[in-house]
Amino acid sequence: MVEAELRALLMDDEGSVRRSVARNLRAAAALDVKEAGSSRDAIRIVVAEPLDILFLDVRLSSRTDDREGISFLFTVRDMGYTTPAVMLTCLDDFTTVRAAFGAGAYAYVLKYELTFEVIRTLTAQLSGLRGSLAATTSLTVGCTCCSRLRLPFTERLARRVKMWAEKYRLTAAEADILSKGALDDNRDTIALARGSSPLTVKTQFASLLRKTGDDSFHATVLRLLREMLDAE
Repeated sequence: MVEAELRALLMDDEGSVRRSVARNLRAAAALDVKEAGSSRDAIRIVVAEPLDILFLDVRLSSRTDDREGISFLFTVRDMGYTTPAVMLTCLDDFTTVRAAFGAGAYAYVLKYELTFEVIRTLTAQLSGLRGSLAATTSLTVGCTCCSRLRLPFTERLARRVKMWAEKYRLTAAEADILSKGALDDNRDTIALARGSSPLTVKTQFASLLRKTGDDSFHATVLRLLREMLDAE
């Protein structure tokens, strides 16, 4: 149990799902939950009230390509709010996971895995961030705001990559490629970031895959991210 009640926003367009999740959040961690069925309602709550945690549904419509929850988080960050965000979704594809962390999410949880135990664990972790990531802190857009929010993810990623480097005996270059691939697995982008040629990176990809036993670099990165998320 946390030492003081946390104030949370829950944004989900499906009323029955939202009410069910809100009940669980209140029951599991005694959270003071404000509910919003749309990003328009959610932004009003963010502006009007100090919040400690954001629980955001990734998809806010029936469209399969909808990722409004992630767009909403980008908007909140651009406004200068650093409130830790937990993305709730039924989608576990690589692109969505990476986009959520790229927007500054603290955690990414599948809705059917949001058990009381997971809620309590997340709440305990995020309660420790209250002082350092105040909901009403005004920061310069594109500067400290994004870097501070991404720090927990990059730290966890670095630890996981280090474990993999030891497990699979990766070279420093291969480990660096793996780290960069978790954020963008495009070979040309990684080559540019490393100051290497695409051909060199392609060769390093092949060496990395021989060591990990995966069929593709995409599969390697997805497995890395899943291991990292499962370990949290």
